[in-house]
Amino acid sequence: MRALLRFGVFIALILVIIPALIVSIWGWLTPPPSILDSPYEVAVYITSTSQVLMIPLEEYVAGVVAAEMPASFSTAALEAQAIAARTYAAHRASKFGGAGCSQHSLADICDDPAHCQAFLPLEALQLKWGLVSFNEYHTRIRRAVESTVGQIITHRGQVIDPIFHSTCGGQTEDANKVWSNYFSYLIRVECNFCSHSNRLTETKTFSHADFVAALKKQDSTILVTAQQLAGKSPPVEVKTRSESGRVLEMMLGSKTLKGTELRSALGLNSTNFALEISSSEVRVTTTGYGHGVGLCQYGADGMAKAGYDSRKILQYYYQGVQITSLSGR
Repeated sequence: MRALLRFGVFIALILVIIPALIVSIWGWLTPPPSILDSPYEVAVYITSTSQVLMIPLEEYVAGVVAAEMPASFSTAALEAQAIAARTYAAHRASKFGGAGCSQHSLADICDDPAHCQAFLPLEALQLKWGLVSFNEYHTRIRRAVESTVGQIITHRGQVIDPIFHSTCGGQTEDANKVWSNYFSYLIRVECNFCSHSNRLTETKTFSHADFVAALKKQDSTILVTAQQLAGKSPPVEVKTRSESGRVLEMMLGSKTLKGTELRSALGLNSTNFALEISSSEVRVTTTGYGHGVGLCQYGADGMAKAGYDSRKILQYYYQGVQITSLSGR
């Protein structure tokens, strides 16, 4: 028995501790890459440490691209994401007239993707990609940043707010259908380029009780019951959809709920969804992933594979924009 226990400990050492040591030693022995040159810095709030760090802009852009887009994507897609990430920072940085991060007063931007943009430093990327893929992926992203250094997106001379998402599922969405503001460059466009996304569709199944509980957690005034859902005429229906097919409003009994609220309540990938209510369950099938506004990341990869360059990609998803230089501002 003791011999078996020793053998188990030995195997654990091989499978867990030794690989971790190898990664640590590799990171220690490998010289750090040179910092991407930039005359600007951005103040970034790091949520894991509650610190504000001053990071060279281009180095920050590389960390955003690595965090926000698969490094295996085509070069033009990575370049488009780099320009969008740089524009996002320029739109918010106080140095360029931005209002900064609304949640962290001393920062231009934070690394919370739910509020600003995701960002991963070099050490996190080593763990994310591992020994085998790190050099390849890190080199690809740095080249995408270097080839677009200083490039930003403007509309009528103003730096845009370059909203992006994972997968639109066929059409992007008008910004004012998701939020209250209208931007003429954030309008619906057809997208036939994201069909290879692994997040194109998803089906979630709920029991009647779980479905009702999720709704009531979102809005306690909803009076729909599990018994009603099991009946022949469940009091649940889509009231309105946008031109892109996304749900704007749902009727739940006598209560109207926004599509974005139902998405939040049920943890759905998007507001482009269809409900199928049977006598025993509720099935919700979504198309796309994310809010659907602006750049479709998988669409950008599809366009890149079809031969479009980064400028064409950006000018397709952001209508009427120009790619200009940050140094000229």
